[in-house]
Amino acid sequence: MKKCPGLKYFDMRSIKHQIFYFPGAKACLESLCELKCDTSIHHSYFYELSQSCQHIQRLIIDKININPNHGIVKLIEVQRNLKYFEWNDVYNEYMVDHCEDIFLALGKKVLPKFFKLKTLISDDYISLIKELEQLKKQAYYHNLEILNLKRCDLNTFSSIIENSGECLKKILFRPHDIIKCHFMEILLFLFVRKMDRPALSILTIDSTYMKEDYIKLINKYKNDGVIKDFKYVPNIDEICYKP
Repeated sequence: MKKCPGLKYFDMRSIKHQIFYFPGAKACLESLCELKCDTSIHHSYFYELSQSCQHIQRLIIDKININPNHGIVKLIEVQRNLKYFEWNDVYNEYMVDHCEDIFLALGKKVLPKFFKLKTLISDDYISLIKELEQLKKQAYYHNLEILNLKRCDLNTFSSIIENSGECLKKILFRPHDIIKCHFMEILLFLFVRKMDRPALSILTIDSTYMKEDYIKLINKYKNDGVIKDFKYVPNIDEICYKP
């Protein structure tokens, strides 16, 4: 380890040895910027890393088993400059319970820092994390222009909208993923309360809103200046997220 001063990149996915006890290991690992690992690595390895590596910028994790790994949680918690996080699930299954602590730690670390965020698009994991309960209380994203949350509960979704600034232009919502109904009415009510916002462009993949009653409601809000345009896009791949 003494021959590798200032180690920047480390792939520990095939590690078999406790390298932390090698002479010079601590000094060598302090400058680590990128770490590749997997969830099968014993938690003690990550606890040891957390003592020395607190300036990791890129963290890439392969999930190859379903067992919780609290060592990874600790490693995320101590980071001071994390900029990139990649989670590769080789199971390709929705089993968030086994990794919830990891994403909770990640949420606490990065979500409050995105105060200049312009586009917020989440995948299935983030919507089930308890951290969203805190996010809806503290998320004042005044520069937010595009919002897309999958499987998000309606209260959290509406709170983020209400706490955003005057720049919000596009919202992608999926009513079949939201438990409560009447999403459209609640969404528009929030915007009517803040008429200083720019008129809203709405994209939906749900054909329900193409029924006559909804079309009348949409046209009403268009006339009131709340909605700029409303578009039904049956194929989600055709949706453009650019402002």
